[in-house]
Amino acid sequence: MRILLGAVASFALVGAAEAACPDWTIEPPFGTETLEGGFVPDPHVVDIVTGGEIDLSTCAETGGTGWVAEAPDFDLIYEGTGTLTITVIAADDEDTVLLINTPSQEWLFDDDTGFALNPQITIPNAESGLYDIWIGTYSEGGGGDARLMITEQD
Repeated sequence: MRILLGAVASFALVGAAEAACPDWTIEPPFGTETLEGGFVPDPHVVDIVTGGEIDLSTCAETGGTGWVAEAPDFDLIYEGTGTLTITVIAADDEDTVLLINTPSQEWLFDDDTGFALNPQITIPNAESGLYDIWIGTYSEGGGGDARLMITEQD
């Protein structure tokens, strides 16, 4: 009986850990866009609402701190080999974070690299494929408006 209870407890902990991570397989609420190399207009801009219920500090694979939704906010299908720069500009003074899952399943995270401490990730020689993008907040309970900007420009 003790072994069975231990197995059940271990299974429950594994399930809880998995539930604490964002899920790139869920449909993004702010859409999916295919952009080919040399896309126009550049930058491509998407209005997003930030934040979510997933605490990134409990999900070791993402390597970040902040709060995001379970589903990606936006999916980018990129067909090119240029340098992509993905930036978030918050509508107010909210401290936002940026999380990206690349086509090769690599997690990229940023908090304050961009202008005015907004998150920004530059991907040199970006591979073609699906980029799942989350815009979160550094603190729990956020949820303001933000603008996602995707560019190939320097």
